[in-house]
Amino acid sequence: MPDKEPGHYVLLTDDNTYFVEYLLGHLELSPSIDQAMVFEDNETAFNFQKYLRKECNLITSVNTFID
Repeated sequence: MPDKEPGHYVLLTDDNTYFVEYLLGHLELSPSIDQAMVFEDNETAFNFQKYLRKECNLITSVNTFID
């Protein structure tokens, strides 16, 4: 399991879209990083990455987000 490091992280798909939200079975992605959900630590980002892989078969990478 990754260490819980402070910072900001986003999930990027292979299609160069960013994860925005997953609500009531609806997955929303955007080509704009400005709309991406920003995670406050990498542990949460990695856990959500695993969840999306399992529930939506969505492959993402965890990337650092710089304001």
